[in-house]
Amino acid sequence: MANSSEVTAVNAGLVTKSNYRGNVQAIPVTISSTGAASHTVSIVLPQEARVVYANLTPSSGDVDIGYAGALTAVKTGASSLCEFAGNVDVGGKVLLATTDATASVSGVILIATNE
Repeated sequence: MANSSEVTAVNAGLVTKSNYRGNVQAIPVTISSTGAASHTVSIVLPQEARVVYANLTPSSGDVDIGYAGALTAVKTGASSLCEFAGNVDVGGKVLLATTDATASVSGVILIATNE
C-alpha cells in the first residue's frame, strides 16, 4: 500500500505539527461594505502557521487572500467566491483580504498551527 506525501514525510520525521495534524483555528472574517482595498483579517500569525481552508464571499466583485507583498499568495478569488483548500505557509504574516469592488465580505479562514 502506498502512502500519501504527508504520511511519507511524517514517517521520515520531516514534518512539524502545523503540516500534519496541527491544531486548527478558525479566523472569522466580516468586512463592512467598503471600496476596493486590502483589509487586515488577522494579527501576526504564529511561526509555521498554514492556511488549510478558506471560504470568503464578497457581496460583489472578487476577493483575494494573501499578505503584504503577496496579495494572492493563498488564493485569487473568482466568480464572487474565494474558496481554498490546501496548505500555504503564512507563519509570521498578517492575512489580508483584498476586494476589487465596493463590497462587504464574510466567511472563515482555517489555519493549522504548532500551538
